[in-house]
Amino acid sequence: MKRGLFLGLLCLFCFSGTLRAEDISLEQVVLRGLDKVTGRLSTMTVNVGEKTTFGALDIYVRVCYVHPPEETPENAAYLDVVENKEEGQLKLFSGWMFSSSPALSAMEHAVYDVWVLKCQGEPVAPPVPKPLVLENPIELAPVQPKLKIILEEKKEIVSVEQQSADEPEQEETLPNEEQAEEANKPEDENTATQTEQQEKPEETDQNISINEDVLEDEAE
Repeated sequence: MKRGLFLGLLCLFCFSGTLRAEDISLEQVVLRGLDKVTGRLSTMTVNVGEKTTFGALDIYVRVCYVHPPEETPENAAYLDVVENKEEGQLKLFSGWMFSSSPALSAMEHAVYDVWVLKCQGEPVAPPVPKPLVLENPIELAPVQPKLKIILEEKKEIVSVEQQSADEPEQEETLPNEEQAEEANKPEDENTATQTEQQEKPEETDQNISINEDVLEDEAE
């Protein structure tokens, strides 16, 4: 009997460990806003399904969940952030923000920063969010991929390296040609001196024959 009771408690413990309590939907979210230019901090409490304004931003709160008390504390809110400009409305952010790790899903803006502090209020049924429709939306130009720019830069670098590698080869070939020309010059000079030396004996032989004729005439 004791063994059966022990096995029953063990199975109950294992089954309860596999179950996970559902997140709790609350009626309000507490946000913190920062103006990076003036350094002004603002704390905003917004009801789920409504919007608030911070500077030039409209912040729409869709839903806010918290973990149950027996789990690790966490607050997660789904937000839509829109910036109002002269030319129209620009959608900056649409997604989940987490209180435990704001940098995990942060809004990128040069002037404003917004993050979630906590969810609060009474538990409510999570609303079904409707699609956000802007009155005068701004259409963003398509962003050019960075891969193309990187490839073009690499091609330019390779072409410059090839040019620098070819230039020393040309410089090395020029002295070789000059050396070849200088090496050919002595051969031409040697051939010229050899021909002169070959012509000189003939002239001396003629001079000797002329001198012998003169001596014979004087002897007679």
